[in-house]
Amino acid sequence: MSTLARSPWFYWPVAVTLARGIGLLLSWLWREMHGTGWSAWARGLAVSTIVGYVTYLLGGLTRVHFGISAWAAGAAVAAVVALQLWALAVIRRWAAAHSATVTVLVIGFVLGTPPHSASAQAVAATILECEHQTAGKDRVALCRQVAAVEPRSVRARLALGRALAESGATEDALHEFHVAVGLDPLNADAHYAVGAALTRLGRDSEAVSSFRTAVRLRSGYVDATRGLARALSVSGQPELAIPVSRDLVALAPRDVDSYYILAFALGSVGRLNEALGALETARGLAPRDATVRFDIGGALQRLGRWADALSAFREAVELDPQRADLWGALALTSAQLGHHAEAVAQWNRAQTIDSAYFSTHSEERSVYERSMAAAGPQAPASVGTASAAP
Repeated sequence: MSTLARSPWFYWPVAVTLARGIGLLLSWLWREMHGTGWSAWARGLAVSTIVGYVTYLLGGLTRVHFGISAWAAGAAVAAVVALQLWALAVIRRWAAAHSATVTVLVIGFVLGTPPHSASAQAVAATILECEHQTAGKDRVALCRQVAAVEPRSVRARLALGRALAESGATEDALHEFHVAVGLDPLNADAHYAVGAALTRLGRDSEAVSSFRTAVRLRSGYVDATRGLARALSVSGQPELAIPVSRDLVALAPRDVDSYYILAFALGSVGRLNEALGALETARGLAPRDATVRFDIGGALQRLGRWADALSAFREAVELDPQRADLWGALALTSAQLGHHAEAVAQWNRAQTIDSAYFSTHSEERSVYERSMAAAGPQAPASVGTASAAP
């Protein structure tokens, strides 16, 4: 072997070039699989670059040809990785404040990639800024610019659609999501986005098809399964919603919302005991959630277990004493059990919190008046002035 071939000046550039190439390739794959987030990009680049350098070190070239210790080589690797991560942070700021052309040049300089390869990274950086910018007109405008530059980018279309949806332009968002589906019919996220937009527009029966497709394209897609279960229940198909809801519980056994959806579907077909069981599981997962107690109380009312419902509503108002609807439910249950003075005081408490309570719960007004008459002298003097303990 020639003197040049044995020299560290020969091996080091070759090793760095190979490591950088491996790093860029693996980080690009990481980004494609996990999204455009800079955190994922940085982790992928850092890990893959370290892998490249470690592979180089394990080849024995460091000690044989460099004459330095493994510790010194490791410190050099750490320094290079730190410099790359710092450069990525700088690039992110540049991407937010400068044109795509400048960003391409900066990325090309730092990462050593040709402009045509760096352009995709620049677009990904701009999409990221669009996704994470505070919702509003500026975010929508930025996302529109990205979609105009890359009209066939599914990721750009989805980012624009989400920005539009968050700004309240759901119909426009739905159009962008449909475009994304047209560009990539096998993209589960695009189908899910269509379903979510249709749900927001109240078109749940139409959303079912999109959610089904998303679930079929990606096994274990929790958000799409949740959307499908909810859309089936709301669109009057609870029997179909029940098995999907059970799948959701299996996918997300620690998610309180999963049990709510299952309980709603079961309750819609009169399977109240099973619905109550799902809500009890939700209570175990969220012991400080007043809404869980409220829903348990409602299920117990439907089962005719008024005394148990009273206990559930008492627990609910103890957890959240500033919710008028909880006090109203407690009052209605107290009246059903003949505790009229307590019921009147509890309704008064509801009106103290919300002066328009009986305007939104007009069906309770007549029960309140009957409880006032039944309580007689023990009834509080006037609505809205009394308070009650749970």
